[in-house]
Amino acid sequence: MYGFFAVINRIKYLKRWSRMPNIREETVAQHSYLVAVLAHAIGVIHNAEVVSSEADRVDPNRLAVYGLYDDVAEIITGDPPTPVKYANEQIRRAYEELTQQASSTMLATLPLEYQATYKPILERELSNLEKQLHCRVVDRTSLILDIFAQRARSHEGKLQVELAQLEHLA
Repeated sequence: MYGFFAVINRIKYLKRWSRMPNIREETVAQHSYLVAVLAHAIGVIHNAEVVSSEADRVDPNRLAVYGLYDDVAEIITGDPPTPVKYANEQIRRAYEELTQQASSTMLATLPLEYQATYKPILERELSNLEKQLHCRVVDRTSLILDIFAQRARSHEGKLQVELAQLEHLA
């Protein structure tokens, strides 16, 4: 059991790959913390503002846990640049498979009696989270570009934002 947490502890040493120059580097642990905080907040807001029936409610605490463990596979795979991960469908599928293998490797470091608890956390799919929240899950840059897209007034501005969005996904 301690092997799992010893490996998890390595997350604080991994530097995140940044698409834009930053004043200071961010570790995967710092990023995971922020993802957990935002995921929890989104769950709270979703339940307060969006939900029309009890069946549509989400557990904000569960979303926070998903955020904490979101990048655990990167302890094994590293944090490859986003343009590389999504360069084409074949590479995206290969990276997804590699991530699943890394998650399975992490899961195997736990005693059998704890694996059932951690399996849904480590081996979940982003699309399941999107289905549960009934919304698209995006990274920070995509969110910023979406805001610019909503506020762009001129035709030229809209085209510039659309180009930036396409370059970000490329």
